[in-house]
Amino acid sequence: MKTTSRAVSSWVVALGLVGSGGALAAAPEVARVAGEEQVRAVGGELWVEPDLLEIKFHENQYIRLRNGLPTDLGGRGLRHAQAHEMLRQVAGGKWSRSHEAAEEALEELRSEGELRTREVLPDLNLYFQLRLPAGMDVDRIAESFRKLPEVEGVYRVPRPAPSPVAPDYYSVSSGSYQKYQDAAPTGVDSRYASTLAGALGTGVKICDVEYSYNASHADLGVVTLVGSAPVDPFSNNNHGTAVLGVYGATANGEGVTGIAHSAQKLFAAANTASGYNVGAAVTTCAANISAGDIIVIEQQMSGPISGKYVPVEWYKPWYDAIRTAVAANKIVVEAAGNGSQNLDDPMFSTGNNGHYPFLAQNDSGAIIVGAGKSPAYGTAARSAHDFSTYGSTVDLQGWGDGVVTTGYGTLYSAEGVNRYFANGFNGTSSATPVVAGSVASLQGRYKSLYGTYLTPASVKSRLRTYGTAQTGTKNIGPLPDLRRALTGL
Repeated sequence: MKTTSRAVSSWVVALGLVGSGGALAAAPEVARVAGEEQVRAVGGELWVEPDLLEIKFHENQYIRLRNGLPTDLGGRGLRHAQAHEMLRQVAGGKWSRSHEAAEEALEELRSEGELRTREVLPDLNLYFQLRLPAGMDVDRIAESFRKLPEVEGVYRVPRPAPSPVAPDYYSVSSGSYQKYQDAAPTGVDSRYASTLAGALGTGVKICDVEYSYNASHADLGVVTLVGSAPVDPFSNNNHGTAVLGVYGATANGEGVTGIAHSAQKLFAAANTASGYNVGAAVTTCAANISAGDIIVIEQQMSGPISGKYVPVEWYKPWYDAIRTAVAANKIVVEAAGNGSQNLDDPMFSTGNNGHYPFLAQNDSGAIIVGAGKSPAYGTAARSAHDFSTYGSTVDLQGWGDGVVTTGYGTLYSAEGVNRYFANGFNGTSSATPVVAGSVASLQGRYKSLYGTYLTPASVKSRLRTYGTAQTGTKNIGPLPDLRRALTGL
């Protein structure tokens, strides 16, 4: 459904943390930023970039970046004296497009989406980022831009959050490998899927939005980088290596085998030399894949409570990119995040500049994935891990613990990093590629049978309808069951 951005003040609730002595620790420091309260972690660490703004100009304007400046090419915007004055004030700053994908590619993506959905989608070419000159008052500049009639919204850009990996609560017992691929109710039954033509992801592209990966790992095969080179803010490529291994590790007789290893693997960096921008990575993926292909978002961000992670579409500019990609028939599989947050809580429908993506009427169309407990938890299997974010908008679950894959070296490390294997990959990070691999299996089989593709809504509906029901009370959706989803397809 279409949503409208409103330039209103929002108040982000900052709760204290329970200390080891049982008393409430000091409440997080809060900094007033451009009509909003931006939450800092305890100790004062800012969760947004201190000198970077993202500015969205109103629709129906033809404003594009030319010669390093946002320029009105249509004669309707940036015509007022106050706009010229604001551009003069920030003349020492650096403007850039929010999205790396070419202007024409974004226009085509939007046109495809509008033709299919008959909904008006945002013009992603109207998003720009502004790095302010040193020493400039970011609060004052943001508020001044917000008052311009040409401007729809001004946002503080999130800093990179840790990849959504939970603490390693346990490792699977010796000799138990890749059980998440076994038959239901244990796993998604990709072993059965591998017996069907196309169901290994044949003819499908999967583009992973991630920080980095080990391109030299012996079990990953070819991974194609699209867009700019990654700059990993955490200097650890194990996470991306593990994600790629779950759905795409090659069937080469050693190590592990991915759920949909016949799919073509692409990679788009969430953080580059230009900075952290999940939305740009999403549109870069979308511009390099076809209808029916898959974008995997292995990122999370702080929600209303600092350090409590939620899906990245909580940030309106990234939601717009996701929604546009889905409208253009790209299937987006998005981690719910490891924040223990209930997305149905009223705090997710207040503040945030009027942007409430977790309400049913504002569903982006992405498949949001929660972390379920593996069979090692006995009767609690398929219930939500305590760390997993949950709620009615969460569509499917994958194993959130004990996943055997490439990287880390906890299972095998004798031959060096290029043959590292792990036995305890976990969190919504491990759950998301389990679901993404299942999506690729279903899509590959459908393409093999009919020569066309399932839409994002059809894929989501079929995997939910024929999945193994969750247990527990926190909604994270069913675990895919490929045998049932593929039977009668």
